[in-house]
Amino acid sequence: MYCRNCKTEVSEKSKVCPGCGCDPLDETKFCQECGSETTQKQKMCIKCGCELVTSIQSVNKKESSGESKDWMTTLLLNLFLGFLGVHRFYTGHSGIGVIQLLTFGGCGIWTLIDFTICIYKNITGHNCYGCGMTRGIISFIQGDFSDSIGYNPLIVFVVPIGMMIYIKELNKTVKKLNFTLFI
Repeated sequence: MYCRNCKTEVSEKSKVCPGCGCDPLDETKFCQECGSETTQKQKMCIKCGCELVTSIQSVNKKESSGESKDWMTTLLLNLFLGFLGVHRFYTGHSGIGVIQLLTFGGCGIWTLIDFTICIYKNITGHNCYGCGMTRGIISFIQGDFSDSIGYNPLIVFVVPIGMMIYIKELNKTVKKLNFTLFI
């Protein structure tokens, strides 16, 4: 972990940074995971994709609330009971769990995606390339381009390609229907 004030590498249990004497999570100058520069309003690191923590209390709150579940248990639940959404209930995402339960894991597709993401993130330690894409697209549509890129930098490729595909399919549909705007 890095001090968010001076970028000195510190132990995750440290309450004081040996480099600057501050609480390592009190400032907002650097990412606590990779040490890259951040701004005060940033909620996520653009370089590594982690959530930017601003105080030791929020780290402790996360750990005590049970948000950090064992990834191997989650993986096995997904593998054997993923079509019922059991792994989502285990991780505390009961809303998505209910939807997966009612749709049998999106007919297996959602389960496969969850399984792939779970393996990729936990073996490599990095978010998969799709992490933050939905929030990025929503931010882009709302006109907040800097947040959009902050959620997932690949948005600069995905949105134009998606728009081209949409326009192409729209053209095909219009030609198929032999639609005319003016009589």
